[in-house]
Formats: sequence, C-alpha cells, structure tokens
Amino acid sequence: MSKQLKNWAIFALLSVFLVPVVVFIGGSVLVGPYEGESGMLGMMGTIYGDAARLKGPAWLVLLAPLLLALTWAACFRLSSAMQQRLSQDAKA
Repeated sequence: MSKQLKNWAIFALLSVFLVPVVVFIGGSVLVGPYEGESGMLGMMGTIYGDAARLKGPAWLVLLAPLLLALTWAACFRLSSAMQQRLSQDAKA
C-alpha cells in the first residue's frame, strides 16, 4: 500500500472515531447538554447504529472531515495543474 493511501486510510479511521466526540463536545458547549440516553456513549451508539444501517446522514457526519480534505486536495491539484498549464502556454 502506498504511503499516501495509508495516510488517507488513517485519516478516515480517525474521522470515524473522533467526529462523534467532537460533535458531542461542540454541541454541549454551543447548544447545551445532550438530551438522549447515556450521554456521549448514547449519541455515539445512535450515530454508529445508523451508519451500520447504511443511513446516509450518519456516514456524512462520520466522513465529513475526510470529504473536506479530499475536496481540498483535489482543488489544490487542479490549481497546480492549471498553473503549470498556464506557465507552459506563456513560454510557448
């Protein structure tokens, strides 16, 4: 496995495991205490349960940082390719 693919896989795993914790803490600070059962573990159980049932919103929440990073990387590569193409056209 390439180093870049390994890094993306690690980032995806971190995203899946850390996002519910960040959502819980951020929600507690901004909105107030979680009203569901069992606090943070209850919320995490709900998110992971929905993800196991292949519900799109749960996967969107879990993978949002990864999707944002992939979008950022794609934009960076596109920008670099465009700049390279423009510099080649300017030399010609």
